[in-house]
Amino acid sequence: ALAMLEDLRTAAMERFSLRGCVVVHRLGRVAVGEASIAIAASAPHRREAFAAAEWLLERVKAEVPIWKCEEDGAGVRSWLHPGDMRSGVGEGR
Repeated sequence: ALAMLEDLRTAAMERFSLRGCVVVHRLGRVAVGEASIAIAASAPHRREAFAAAEWLLERVKAEVPIWKCEEDGAGVRSWLHPGDMRSGVGEGR
């Protein structure tokens, strides 16, 4: 997954003519409501930076195999495949 994040970051740098870009995805326990990903992009104009950040977020969610483990109130854990999350399963929606 880390190599895929780097490949996407490199693609965004080229596609949007960015001057800089960082993508960080948290690992381990992340409480409900906490941020799990941070994307920072810098470009000569803000439109390109915002477009790059949005593009990266959508690509990460669609392409990077980051599994999610949910735990219910009884302590029962369920592993969600990344493809399941795209349909809204397990996202509290």
